[in-house]
Amino acid sequence: MKGGFIFMKKIMNRLLAGVLSLAAVFTTLPISQVQAAEKQYWTESAERVGMIEKVMNDGSIGSTFNEGMMKVEGETAYCVDINTNFQNGYKTRADASTRMSADQIADVALSLEYVKLYADSHKELNYKQVYLLEQCVVWQRLSVHLGWSCDNVRASYDEISKAVQNEVYAGAKAFVKEKKGRYDCGGYIYSGQGQELGQFWAKLVVGNATLQKSSSNTDITSSNELYSIAGATYGVYSDKGCTKQLATLTTDSNGNTETVEVRAGTVYIKELSAPAGYKVDDTVYPLTVKAGETSTLKVSDTPKVTETLIELFKIDMETGKATAQGNASLEGAEFTWNFYASYYNKDNQRKSSGSSGTLQSRVTAYHAV
Repeated sequence: MKGGFIFMKKIMNRLLAGVLSLAAVFTTLPISQVQAAEKQYWTESAERVGMIEKVMNDGSIGSTFNEGMMKVEGETAYCVDINTNFQNGYKTRADASTRMSADQIADVALSLEYVKLYADSHKELNYKQVYLLEQCVVWQRLSVHLGWSCDNVRASYDEISKAVQNEVYAGAKAFVKEKKGRYDCGGYIYSGQGQELGQFWAKLVVGNATLQKSSSNTDITSSNELYSIAGATYGVYSDKGCTKQLATLTTDSNGNTETVEVRAGTVYIKELSAPAGYKVDDTVYPLTVKAGETSTLKVSDTPKVTETLIELFKIDMETGKATAQGNASLEGAEFTWNFYASYYNKDNQRKSSGSSGTLQSRVTAYHAV
C-alpha cells in the first residue's frame, strides 16, 4: 500500500511539473513575439575620438579611456551609461520619456544644443573635439541626476584645452537654466547588449510679438497736441476669446511697443485702453508668430472728433437787428474761419502751444435774415 502511494505521488509530481512548464511557455511566448516584432537598430562605435578622464566628485580620476564616436544607423548618438562597456550590435529603441524625466531630458538636450551653437561660432574646433564636448555634457548632466559621482567628467586637456572646456561646461549649465521652457525637448534610448545609447534634440518653440500703431487721419492728428499715440495698451492672448492673457504691450510716442516672447503659433491682440484723442478699438487681431522670428502687428486707429454745426448771423451793429438801415444791405459779406489747434481763454489768449491755420473755410453771407 505504501509502495502504491509513493508511485502515485511520483506521477502527480510529473504531471504538476508538466503543467508548470506549459504555463511558462504560454507566459513567455507573447513577450518573445513582441520583442521579435520590434525594429532593431544597428549601433556601433564608428571611430576613436579622444581620451576621456572620469573625474570623480572628490577630485580623483576614476578611470581614463579612449572614447568612440557612437552611431545609430549612421546617425550621431551618445553613451548614456558611463559605467558599462559598449558593444557593437542591434538594439531596440524607446522614447526617452519612458526612461528619463522631462527635466532630465531637457537638461541633456539643451546642453547638447549649447555645444552645437558654441561649435558653430568656434570653427577652430574639429569634429572630434566637438563630439567629445557633447559627450561630456551628456555624462555630466546624467551624473547629477543619476548619482554617478563623476559630475566633472572631461576630455583630456591634451585633446581640448582646460580654458575651452571650462567655458563650454559653464556655458551649457547657464544655457539650460535660461532656456528651459523655450524649447521642446525629446529623445530616444537604444537598449541591447552592452552600453545604452541616446539621441536627443531641442526645438525652439518661441518667437516675438510687437505692435506698431498709427493714426488713420493724420490731417487731424498731426502736430495736434490734443492727440497722441503714446500710452495705448494692448493685451496679448493665447485664445481668440481673449480670456488667457500672456502679456501687455504699451505704445511709445512713435506708436511702437516693446517686444514680448510668446509660443510660436497664433496669438490674439486687443486694445485695452486708447491714448489721448482716440477711440478704443474693439477689434481682436490675430498675429502669426514663427519660432525664432519677430512678428509685428500694424494697426491704424480712428481719432475722436466732434461734429460741430456753426450758424453765422450778420446783424446791423447799431440796431442789433438782422435788418439793414436805409439802402444798406447785409448780403454778400464774406467771412474766413481758421482752426487753431490749441486752447484759448475768453480774451482770446492762447493757453497752450499749437499750430494755427490747419483747417480753413470761407463763408459768404448771401442774404440777411
